[in-house]
Amino acid sequence: MKKHIGIVIVGVAIVAILVLHAVFFTVRWQTKALVISFGKISRVETEPGLKWMWPWQEVITFDGRISTLQQKGTQTYTSDQQNIIVSVYVNWRISKPDVFYKRFRSGSARGADDVVAGAEKTIGTWITQASNVFARYDLGELVTVDASKFKLAEIEAEMLGQISAQAGAEGGYGVE
Repeated sequence: MKKHIGIVIVGVAIVAILVLHAVFFTVRWQTKALVISFGKISRVETEPGLKWMWPWQEVITFDGRISTLQQKGTQTYTSDQQNIIVSVYVNWRISKPDVFYKRFRSGSARGADDVVAGAEKTIGTWITQASNVFARYDLGELVTVDASKFKLAEIEAEMLGQISAQAGAEGGYGVE
């Protein structure tokens, strides 16, 4: 019996490590986590640290840092019918992970990457819609050496207002 005590201790240690791994997870400083029970959100974890869960629960983590989405250059016309190519980028981050998950999760989404891809597709649509603001300005208001006629800051503010309004519409999308 004394010969097998070492094997028993190693076996118990391995089982203990596996159990601990099944019930604990870590939330890093830059992430936000959702604990999912049977397909529903049980709780939201935004504070960093060691957290617990039941073995039947699933954890989905999202990056809480600022992400940049840049749209390819698209052709559009100004109000004086000048053809321009516009490349727009948006900085965004997840502010409410539970709302974000509910709004952007599709039926085929399996993890955080699929949800983020759905969000980027929707935000891309918002960018395209907001880019229509260029049609209300002359080319001389976009490209000029006269600072008093330069309207790019005004255009950016208007586009930001439109995108922010869409992000806050219908109870919000969990992004800012």
